[in-house]
Amino acid sequence: MASRTSWAAGWFFRVNVNPPMLGIGIKKAHDTSKDIKENGTFSVNIPSADMVDRVDYCGLVSGEMLISPGSSRSCCGDLGEVFELLMITGNVNTLGSVSKMQVPKIMRAMVLEKTGEPLKHLIVPVPKPNPDQILIKIHACGVCRTDLHIVDGELTNPKLPLIPGHEIVGTVVHMGEHVKNFQLDEKIGTPWLGYTDGTCRYCRSGRENLCDHALFTGYTIDGGYAEYTVADHRYCFRVPDGYSDIEAAPLMCAGLIGYRSYRMAVAESEAERLGIYGFGAAAHIITQVAVFMRKKVYAFTRPGDIEAQEFARRLGAIWAGESSSQPPEKLDAAIIFAPVGSLVPIALSRVAKGGTIVCGGIHMSDIPSFAYNLLWEERVVRSVTNLTREDGWKFLEIAPKVPVRTEVQTFPLEEANEALDSLRRGRIQGVAVLTMGS
Repeated sequence: MASRTSWAAGWFFRVNVNPPMLGIGIKKAHDTSKDIKENGTFSVNIPSADMVDRVDYCGLVSGEMLISPGSSRSCCGDLGEVFELLMITGNVNTLGSVSKMQVPKIMRAMVLEKTGEPLKHLIVPVPKPNPDQILIKIHACGVCRTDLHIVDGELTNPKLPLIPGHEIVGTVVHMGEHVKNFQLDEKIGTPWLGYTDGTCRYCRSGRENLCDHALFTGYTIDGGYAEYTVADHRYCFRVPDGYSDIEAAPLMCAGLIGYRSYRMAVAESEAERLGIYGFGAAAHIITQVAVFMRKKVYAFTRPGDIEAQEFARRLGAIWAGESSSQPPEKLDAAIIFAPVGSLVPIALSRVAKGGTIVCGGIHMSDIPSFAYNLLWEERVVRSVTNLTREDGWKFLEIAPKVPVRTEVQTFPLEEANEALDSLRRGRIQGVAVLTMGS
């Protein structure tokens, strides 16, 4: 029987494969074998103690082979035996190519120490996960307008010092003992909603987005403007296939909040004509969803923003114009993503009887008073607060079917302040995304 090898949690072994191996099967007892499907790249998983006589592997796409422990954290099978099996093919480098990877003790992060001041590029300790958390090596983090509201002090009482960012995509490098639903090296996403108590009246009635004791990524708990972060595994999502790290990051907030706003705007009516005010990150994603759902989209931009109007038309909007413009027909519903309160009475004047106005942001300037007749005839104005995990599951199921394509502008981590300033000045088309480099 193969000998047992125990590995420290959070470590994995990397083996370079050169040249790529195609169509080669690995067999042991029970004749367990599969064909390699992904450019000669594969993962060997050493199973738990009751499966010591078997080695399985599955497709991977990184140009490397990963040998990772099973869920028991105790791995069976001698590493030398596994390498011997692989080297029979003559296509695997010598044992000298194996290196043990351990999570570093320190990392780079962009830190908010005082609101209204630029973030600081600091070296800080890598966080340690508790039993319910995952340690994530971050590859990309979207820059959201909510981050801007936090940095500028428009959202009060953030955790300080704070690492902002809540549109996180990365890979699992360590898991707490209670985590059973993810695997090492799996690509996952982390959204704004980071924790709910599960016991308050809102959680018990299916409204966890309104939880009295919720915690929020990049606001009341540290977020993704860093090389590593920890997140409660119950509030993480698997990233759909077909998305790179930078493409997937905007899905974690612009997509999720946008989808909740869209669902609230059209769910209670047979809305066909949807207006979208503020054509930025969330709008460019939800326009694609709405067009897929056979809605007519009317895009409203800031005055003179011809580029954004052309962008909206490219994504399927049948009309685009300035926010003060009158669309060619009355709208059934409208979503306001721009944080501009004066747009509320304007949007009300553009919707038909029974129409719904959804304010999709976490912060908005004051809404001016308006005549009651704008609200009369059963028009509705409502806000969106946070998201539920169900919103996330539903959106991430539909996104690859559309398929949603995100338009991104990338910035290295240390240029987070420049990314925020570009967003502040309206210079981002689509979504700004921070990348962590190697």
